[in-house]
Amino acid sequence: MVKNDFSGSIRFITRDRPDIMKMLLLAALSRFFVMGVTLVGLPFLVRAVLGLDAKFYGGAESALAVSAILGSVAAGVLTGKLKSGRLSYVLAAIGICIIPAGAVYVFPSGPFVRYAVSVISFCSMQAAISIFSIFAVSMIQQNTPDDLIGKIMAYTCVIGLLAAGFFRRLEEKQGG
Repeated sequence: MVKNDFSGSIRFITRDRPDIMKMLLLAALSRFFVMGVTLVGLPFLVRAVLGLDAKFYGGAESALAVSAILGSVAAGVLTGKLKSGRLSYVLAAIGICIIPAGAVYVFPSGPFVRYAVSVISFCSMQAAISIFSIFAVSMIQQNTPDDLIGKIMAYTCVIGLLAAGFFRRLEEKQGG
């Protein structure tokens, strides 16, 4: 029975509705990218590159958490206004948000300016990925039959947890 459930749900997302698999993978890859930057890159920038102490790292982590919450609230506000065809704009916003974080290191500026620009950029990315993830998961749920929704959402959770675990390991090895 478990084998049939597994093979049936895999068949559904690979053959019957490959668009769901594509959205699942896109959501996972985008989350994977942002998590890598925020969980590994930001601590490295704050501690090693800027040479700031743990309170700045803690402040940045707190700001990221608030940004994730604000992104979730924004997703609720944008319901009905943001159509599926416009989700690419949210992904583009993630890429655009990282530009100032890199550019600030090219030009001469102090560590506190670099810190502020980096935190604002990373928080913007965090908010955007929260919006995208919520809409992506919602689209997956809307396009999945009721009898398969638990199985398909389990795949979504597993992929997200694997990405999170991978970056938590990297963060631990880095000493963050």
